[in-house]
Amino acid sequence: MACGVPLRAVDRGRRDFPLRRSRDAAEALLLRLLCAKVDEFMRQSDGVNWMADDAPPGGNEYANEVIIYLETLTSTAQQILPLPVLRRVLVAVLAHISERIIELFLNDSVKRFNANAVTGIDTDLKMFETFAEGMSSLFVDSGQESAKNEMKAALVEARQLVNLLMSNSPETFLNPVIREKSYNKLDYRKVAIISEKFRDTSESYFSTFGTRGARQNPKKKSLDTLIKRLREAS
Repeated sequence: MACGVPLRAVDRGRRDFPLRRSRDAAEALLLRLLCAKVDEFMRQSDGVNWMADDAPPGGNEYANEVIIYLETLTSTAQQILPLPVLRRVLVAVLAHISERIIELFLNDSVKRFNANAVTGIDTDLKMFETFAEGMSSLFVDSGQESAKNEMKAALVEARQLVNLLMSNSPETFLNPVIREKSYNKLDYRKVAIISEKFRDTSESYFSTFGTRGARQNPKKKSLDTLIKRLREAS
């Protein structure tokens, strides 16, 4: 006995430790390779029309390419990888995709974008959410519902940003109760930068009639309030 632990258990732990380290290293390497491949496809986002006249009905090309890649990868990986490893990898890759979607809006090359572009990104995100929900069916033995929630949570930052941009009252982000409930994963500094780039398509409609007698665009007013308050807070 050693510290109350049978020697056989200690010896077994010693034998398992190098294998566990090797497994963790292999898992980390796999994740880096997958994220790098996803990044290749995400760079195709250069083709996104940020001031589109119409929203792309089937989403943007980069999202379709990523989905095809992930579906092909998963069909092979589930035959090779232990399910707990596959689950961790998928959650991490989805979280990486969420971060990259935020970075699309933050990219210096994107000077401004409109509501149609946001709708297109929303379609992309729904595709990733559908993929995540479908993949959760693989993990019945380890908790299908918990896997679904875990994968959904991995995409939550991007989902909250898109929801905010699609909201008719974006200034509700300033309300602490609403922010905690609906936008708790968003960094206000990122929201400030992204909001300043947002140009609602209805803004140009209202401006064509000049300022005299022009109706106030409620969403634009709400967005302007959000931008002003975030500037003051920064």
